[in-house]
Amino acid sequence: MFKLLILLVLSGIGVSQAEPLLLDHNNTDTYPLNSHVQFNQQSQDIEINELLSQDLLWQALPSDSLPKLGARHLWLTFSIVNTGYKPAWSLELNNPHLDNVEVFLLKNKQLIKQWRLGDSQVFTERNVNISEFLLPLYLGHNDRYDFYLKLNTEGISNLPITLYSRAHYNEVAQTKNLKSGMQIGLLFAIGIFAVFLAIAMRSSTYGYYAGYVLAMSMLVATLRGYSFQYLWPESPLIQHYALLLIIPLVLIFGLTFTEKLLCLKRHDIPLLRALRTAVAVWLLLMLVALVDQSFMTLKLQLIAAIASCSLMIYTAWVLTRRGHTLATLSLIGWTLILLGTLGSSLSYLNIIYFQGGPTSPLLLAMSTEIVLLAGVMAYRFHLQSKATQHAQQLAQEQSDHLQKVRLEALRTEEKRAEELEDMVQQRTLELEIALKELGEANHKLTVQTETDSLTGVRNRQAFDARILAECRISRRQQSQLSLLIIDIDKFKSINDTYGHMAGDETLKTIAIAIQQQLKRPTDLLSRFGGEEFAILLPNTDLSGAQHIAERIRLAVANLQLDRRGQAIALTVSIGISTKVISNDDQAAELLEQADNALYQAKNQGRNRVCLAS
Repeated sequence: MFKLLILLVLSGIGVSQAEPLLLDHNNTDTYPLNSHVQFNQQSQDIEINELLSQDLLWQALPSDSLPKLGARHLWLTFSIVNTGYKPAWSLELNNPHLDNVEVFLLKNKQLIKQWRLGDSQVFTERNVNISEFLLPLYLGHNDRYDFYLKLNTEGISNLPITLYSRAHYNEVAQTKNLKSGMQIGLLFAIGIFAVFLAIAMRSSTYGYYAGYVLAMSMLVATLRGYSFQYLWPESPLIQHYALLLIIPLVLIFGLTFTEKLLCLKRHDIPLLRALRTAVAVWLLLMLVALVDQSFMTLKLQLIAAIASCSLMIYTAWVLTRRGHTLATLSLIGWTLILLGTLGSSLSYLNIIYFQGGPTSPLLLAMSTEIVLLAGVMAYRFHLQSKATQHAQQLAQEQSDHLQKVRLEALRTEEKRAEELEDMVQQRTLELEIALKELGEANHKLTVQTETDSLTGVRNRQAFDARILAECRISRRQQSQLSLLIIDIDKFKSINDTYGHMAGDETLKTIAIAIQQQLKRPTDLLSRFGGEEFAILLPNTDLSGAQHIAERIRLAVANLQLDRRGQAIALTVSIGISTKVISNDDQAAELLEQADNALYQAKNQGRNRVCLAS
């Protein structure tokens, strides 16, 4: 039992004496450390201080030590003495699926560094942003360093340990990432292409193939640790479930794709039922994985994967004997997958050993099989195209005659359409001209309607519409609005003395003088009624309004109207009110206050400006 627990841990660890690794003066940049590792299995969790205080029996790993599943309370130790002169090194723990690993570094029996690793932590907490666990080390000349590793994991627990010189590791990592990127990129490219092909052809077979390839791509990326690094780095929970959920997806899509590719519904109902039963089993295993993520669940999935691949090989073999061409190619592909799955599964189950690790046969087989199945799908597409080509040719011959008739009809229709289009364009042009003329006439009519015919300024109707609009703007923008009401002093006397013609001339002259004092296009001068004018001044405070009013008063006072050889003196009285409008009722208040200020100016002797109190 004790040996079984130990064999559940590591891969690629050969037999040797657990001697310290000596870093010599040679230009060696890579040191595999597994042959220098010793182990000790504890029955319960202990801390490093308690471990060091005990007189433990450390054992060298046996020569047949193989990758296994699951490890608890397992301690590993090895030592390094740097007799060379390279201080900068990198220690790689090449298993991205370890749940929890604690690494303790002792120098001269004193703890100098401690690391907590594992995919139970968010990815951003790692020392180096790579898929494997990497520890940067600085090893002094002729110093001895003792390493202690505590492993606790439920999943894949093989642990190749390698020491690289810092510079050499960068080269190794680049090469490894390039190869992995090419493999995963190729798989994803094939999967995405299959998705578009499935959509374009509306084919469920291509859809299941796309799902199989994309699920296989995710499996490769997850096995190599790239999914955790790039897709869910902040979610250890997803990483905890990922592998146990992706493996069933791969097999579900693979089984369904095989059913559709080989047309089992038409060729063999018993095999169809067998494959669908296997799909149901994998759905059940997915549910089991949601509640139990132990190594036993992974072991069940590996056994089920071998059985599923065997079933698909048997299915392809049966149909191959019946002369099904696609079944022959499918048989080759699934045989590759079976061999790869069988190799990796037996490696995890401690039956055989691979130098490149337990995932290497599976990854190689998957890449080869995906490419082969892409060829199978291409050949299937060729058969479908060839089958439809004959029908298309017959349909083409039948449609040629119809096409000639349609072309004649189309030419006639196009000619009529062109004539109709010319007529429509002519009518449209005439309509646009008429609308333009109507708009101009309407604008002139609007201006005439809002313009005082005597003075040429806006009339009371235009003023009433404008003051409501300016009050809304003042309320919305919280800006000040000023109103000036201007009354011509002694206008009745001018009418009575010099006649109504003189009165009209007075109104026009004063209107021109007032308009000349307004510089902004937003300022509105209007004839308010009789001899009164009103000016709206948006965005103008009280002092600004008073300044404009004084300019107007002085400009009018400097006017002299010559009538019958007599000079008529002209003056005006002006009332001002200013408000920041807060409701619709304040427009009337603004008018009332300006009017009161005007009467105040009249009562104080005319020819003056008064402000609303």
